[in-house]
Amino acid sequence: MIRGTNEPHAWYADKTASDLGWQKGWRANTVRVVISGGRWTTNSASDVANVIATCKSNKLICLLENHDTTGYGEASGAYSLSSAADYWISIKSALQGQERYVMVNIGNEPYGNSTIANWTNDTKNAVTKLRNAGLDHVLVVDAPNWGQDNGGVMKNNAASVQAADPRHNLLFSVHMYSQYSSASTITSYIDTFKNNNLPPTAGTLYPILMRLTDQRLLETGWEPSDEPGRPPRHIYRLTTEGTTLARQRLAARTTSSAPITQTRPAGGLA
Repeated sequence: MIRGTNEPHAWYADKTASDLGWQKGWRANTVRVVISGGRWTTNSASDVANVIATCKSNKLICLLENHDTTGYGEASGAYSLSSAADYWISIKSALQGQERYVMVNIGNEPYGNSTIANWTNDTKNAVTKLRNAGLDHVLVVDAPNWGQDNGGVMKNNAASVQAADPRHNLLFSVHMYSQYSSASTITSYIDTFKNNNLPPTAGTLYPILMRLTDQRLLETGWEPSDEPGRPPRHIYRLTTEGTTLARQRLAARTTSSAPITQTRPAGGLA
């Protein structure tokens, strides 16, 4: 089972090495590393190779994610999936031979809420382009609607996308925030994939946060997005009971390799 967190390498490259060390100390086995092919500062093949080496030295699977596509069709400056595939091909020297250690998330949240009907063919074409270029990794494809799949486009077309991959080696990623406000909604969505022998991955912490809320360890609110068209996000704060439990768990912990000494903004990470 994939267990880990995000690393905003595209914006905080100087923090990546130390961050991966403490993430491993907190029993992660995978890290989702955000990189860019040009919407932000381009991460070169040599830079990505160093990231992969750092992941491997910490015994972490490296899930590389191209953030350039976020909100395509709505967000200014967002890249298409085809452009994202071109970036992966441009750095394939860093990727080939690392298939056991690296997964490739073609593009983060590759559509906003417009032109989502194009998701199916555009995803198939991107997968085909990568396979033809010799990239044999596990490929992760994100849902449209800012990752949420509101209209069920990914859910309803995942089988045909998987069939279009000659390696049949895709993971389907849905970002469960906003509309995923109940356990039954989450279960129903994931069961659709399981019943069709398709591998889904819930690409956020929201299912866990919802369970903690149900246990009255968190209180929740809503925060509007700064990006037009993007849905609001939940915000969470520990309750008194949650704070007490967190302090007890931290006091009992003795195996952490390094403490978390600061917090910082995620730099746009979704």
